[in-house]
Amino acid sequence: SNQIQNLGFRYSWAMIGKKGLAPGAALEMLKAPYDGVVQLDSVIYETVKSGAIEFPAIGPSFSWKDLNLDYSIGGNAGLRLDVFGSLEKTSYDSLMSINVNANTYDFSAIDASKYPYLKLKATLNRNNSVDSVLLKSVSVSTTPFPELVLNNRSISLTKKTLVSIDEGKPASVANDTVRVGEEIVFKYTVSNAGLEPASNVKVRVNKIIEPDTREVLDERSIRTLNPLEKKYYTYYYNTTPDMGRVISFEVVVDADSTVRELYEDNNTFVVPLFVKKDTTQPVINVSIDGRDILPEEIVPSNPLIRVEMADETLVPIQDSSSIAVYLNGKKISSADGLKLVYNASNPKVIAEYQPILPDGDYELKIVGKNAIGTLADTTGQTRTFKVMNEPKVLEVYNYPNPMQENTSFTFKLTQVPDEFVIRIYTIAGRLIKEIPLSPSQLKVDFNSIPWDGRDQDGDEIANGTYLYTIQMVKGDKRELITNKIAVVR
Repeated sequence: SNQIQNLGFRYSWAMIGKKGLAPGAALEMLKAPYDGVVQLDSVIYETVKSGAIEFPAIGPSFSWKDLNLDYSIGGNAGLRLDVFGSLEKTSYDSLMSINVNANTYDFSAIDASKYPYLKLKATLNRNNSVDSVLLKSVSVSTTPFPELVLNNRSISLTKKTLVSIDEGKPASVANDTVRVGEEIVFKYTVSNAGLEPASNVKVRVNKIIEPDTREVLDERSIRTLNPLEKKYYTYYYNTTPDMGRVISFEVVVDADSTVRELYEDNNTFVVPLFVKKDTTQPVINVSIDGRDILPEEIVPSNPLIRVEMADETLVPIQDSSSIAVYLNGKKISSADGLKLVYNASNPKVIAEYQPILPDGDYELKIVGKNAIGTLADTTGQTRTFKVMNEPKVLEVYNYPNPMQENTSFTFKLTQVPDEFVIRIYTIAGRLIKEIPLSPSQLKVDFNSIPWDGRDQDGDEIANGTYLYTIQMVKGDKRELITNKIAVVR
């Protein structure tokens, strides 16, 4: 350059030349700031005997097929093609060198699992000034990868135990939260978005317990997943073991990493879920011979004790320790005749016990808990009762007394008698009313028998004092009790 030494701040300068030219032989132009654009226009003729073209990397490929060339060679000219292979486009191995004399070459012997990327280098040689090489196109045909896909549209969680009002569709899992015991319907779809079949695809469903403990829930193998094909799967999971903690469902496609594909970051999808604790208390109902009793009530010597426990949690009760029955401090077991029945719906547990008891005072205590350990009552439920095997009539009286229109004869029975009758007499001893009662109309302990104040003919009796008797027969035992009643209208 003859002008480079004059180049100043914000000057424009350009030169066209080649290495080895004499000073001043190159075409150049220099302009000061604001003098306009530097522009050179020239044609340079040069005879080149050889040259090389290095093509960009090709791939990745599932398998290699053919190399296709479109070219022409004159006279003694030559074309050589060098083929290089790489696993990750970092370093390349030399695979072959081809002195080109055909348009197609078989590349199927190149292992695409080892060399998914290829790079080509074409060297063109011109041996004289007449012969030339014209390379028009180079292409490599390949087999594309399969592409296994999971995404948020291919996975859903619904509740099996609930149904939404909207057209009976399964209820979705709101805010990724469910109650303990709810059964989850986990649906997922495995897709092949590629143009090549995928074979022997291992699909695995894991449960992740925070922070990173995995448990395999389900595993299956897809023999062949064709291009653009989808496979639909459903897995049912009960949340009983996961009360009060965060879990996640992880679906992994190609779990054994045996399928070669272009992208693998879409082979795993995770759905989080919080299983909240259920604090609902179970409810216990206690009955003796089909009804609840009052404190210190008299019961038969072989009472049927029945305990029912209802529970609104979704976890089924299957543990024999869910109900404990104590009689006078002694825990009753199956060896004593305790029977337990478990149900899927309420009452979830029924306990029955029918002992033969001697005379005495008894305390019955019931302690119940559901499957997640919540007690029905922190102290349990207690019933006190008496057993009297000797047939007796106790605490006989009528109320109101004096009576106006109606009264009730009340009494307690230690046994249901074979015969029982109430008779009303005038003070002179004339029978005016008889009320017989069958055993089915009576019960052990408290009884109340109404009377409308009318005689046997249905007429109202006059004011005054009357006598009434209660007669009870049980086997060879007879008892007669006499009391007074006044009528004041």
